[in-house]
Amino acid sequence: DPNAFRAYSALRIHLETAFWDEAVALLADEDKAELLDLVERARAKLNTERIQIPYPEHRAFHLVIYKRLDNHFVRGLLEAYWDAYEAVELNTYADYGYLQEVWSYHERIARALEAGDSDLGKELLVQHMRLIDKMGVSHESASNGAGHILPVTQKQLQGEAV
Repeated sequence: DPNAFRAYSALRIHLETAFWDEAVALLADEDKAELLDLVERARAKLNTERIQIPYPEHRAFHLVIYKRLDNHFVRGLLEAYWDAYEAVELNTYADYGYLQEVWSYHERIARALEAGDSDLGKELLVQHMRLIDKMGVSHESASNGAGHILPVTQKQLQGEAV
């Protein structure tokens, strides 16, 4: 159900941004290295003669950031989001330009985290997550204009205004 997925996308944005600071503070150097490795692996898939969709890397990239978070509910909801992403087949095809843009954001996020700039990483994360609108899965919620996403209303979570 596309409406249910849009609602889940909005929830995912809120979860990732709400728990960002806590999760990033827990990242170890090897986690940051893993993020950069995932970017390299994804780029290799995108730059081969027979392009491959780097979906496993995309899923892993986001989940690595939150893997040390001591909150099973948040991690479980984020893992379920990626299962839903597969269920609506967003992992099967995307415009090549879109995929390049996604991985450009991922690289910039990973580099910001490597440099210790959590605020820039979070800003880039929010911008990146809005890219899914280009795939026809609008999940936009209100923003205060400073890159901070405002709470989603109950109506939006029910998929009526998302």
